[in-house]
Amino acid sequence: LVGLTGPWISGGIEFNWPQHHRPTTYSPTEIKLMENEDGSKSLWVSEIDQMYGTKGSATFTLYPDKAFIEIKGQLYNRTDLPQTFLWWANPAVPV
Repeated sequence: LVGLTGPWISGGIEFNWPQHHRPTTYSPTEIKLMENEDGSKSLWVSEIDQMYGTKGSATFTLYPDKAFIEIKGQLYNRTDLPQTFLWWANPAVPV
């Protein structure tokens, strides 16, 4: 399924769902930038899988004066049928 709908990009933070390397890795996603009350900033990204109708999203948050990134992933089965999926992330950032 790698590159099923176009090129496959490796590097940075890679999110893989619903099956193996995300088939839509090069496709646009829905995004939202947020400034939180505690001074942190978040980026929310989301998409609906075209093959199975499931939805995946991830929120990346950077906190002031903290040396880590927080990543929250959420998956939704928007169908009436059971769905299988794999989900993992490879954050490759300097520490």
